Amino acid sequence: MVVFATPGMLHAGLSLQLFKKWAPNENNMVIMPGYCVTGTVGHKVLSGAKKVEFENRQVVDIKMSVQYMSFSAHADAKGIMQLIRHCEPKNVLLVHGEDKKMEFISQKIVSEFGQT
Repeated sequence: MVVFATPGMLHAGLSLQLFKKWAPNENNMVIMPGYCVTGTVGHKVLSGAKKVEFENRQVVDIKMSVQYMSFSAHADAKGIMQLIRHCEPKNVLLVHGEDKKMEFISQKIVSEFGQT
């Protein structure tokens, strides 16, 4: 499964929730799509941290694969489609964007890859 989720620095929201859940599993991967500010979870992960401690003293082991890819968070449909073709995921979950544009890219993914 591929999840496009903001914020990219893993400091809040869905991306951080999924990171905490998926990080301990070595079968998972996170692709960091750009610069991460020092002090953010994203920066720690890109710097090779094997564990991350959160404010509530929760410690998450990082066993997942961590990759960096220069990719704009403001990619257009063409860029997203290229990424999907390259990664060949079993599933794609779109979680952020304008309703009309999300519907457009969703239909484009279904028509090209035959998934619902």
